[in-house]
Amino acid sequence: MFIPLICLTLMFSNCKNYYDSPSYITIHNQSDNDIYLCLLFTNWEGECTLDRGGSTLKKNSIFEWQPFGFSIERSLRGGGILEFYFVNPNHYNEHHVFYACNLITVKNEILMHYRLTLEDLQRMNWMIVYPPEEPVIIPPEE
Repeated sequence: MFIPLICLTLMFSNCKNYYDSPSYITIHNQSDNDIYLCLLFTNWEGECTLDRGGSTLKKNSIFEWQPFGFSIERSLRGGGILEFYFVNPNHYNEHHVFYACNLITVKNEILMHYRLTLEDLQRMNWMIVYPPEEPVIIPPEE
């Protein structure tokens, strides 16, 4: 009777508790301009659009973003990448209109493009500062 209980206790004590890991990233827009936080979407025809999902980062403000709605660590485990863009609101593609993916920089003025791993976010202490205080190196796409 006690042996199964002990086994279960030991098994779960070694499990990573993802409920204790951060679920949001703090973004500090230090610029004098509002910016859009956008994600890239591809439709079934292979065309792209950047969608801001309602996220406007006001000038000189701090925004707490939940990219997954739950543990970021759990979402990015195993080599996952969090990819997003900061875009000038005055040069942003038409909402919900898809176009050839190679036109992303024509349809949008991309201020920054991020491709971050879990390790990148941990190193940055879960905070992204725009404009960056130090150069950001974007890893090449695989």
